[in-house]
Amino acid sequence: MAWQPCRRRDLDAGNNGSDPEISFPVLPGSALEKATLARSGNVIRLFLADRGYLENGQLAPCSQPEAAIHDLAQVVARVMRIIRDGQVETVRGTVIPMPEQSILIHPDTSGAVGLARRLREGITTGGVTIAPLTRHIPGP
Repeated sequence: MAWQPCRRRDLDAGNNGSDPEISFPVLPGSALEKATLARSGNVIRLFLADRGYLENGQLAPCSQPEAAIHDLAQVVARVMRIIRDGQVETVRGTVIPMPEQSILIHPDTSGAVGLARRLREGITTGGVTIAPLTRHIPGP
């Protein structure tokens, strides 16, 4: 599926810009993030824990072998790095800034439930509090 640029009417359909209680979950740098922020809307930036990222901050295409990360310890280490430092290592080994406010695991990833458990354990052991999106405070 090809991603289409966000159109103003698409945002209007979801939020006319007048409700500060509505936040859009977005990938950092995406068209939806840019369009929402341009309209003074709220976003929640997602980080996909078990996916590889390119140097431009976008997800590695699923057709690439490094698009999915299967090593649980590696996924936990990446998540802790992004929480601690706001950085992620790309599929080519470059370290880039990555703003995030929410961690996402694809439910169709093999072993997703076990991965979620390991992540929760790693995050809480690392001293970070996990909170539901309903308690999320939108960022700029």
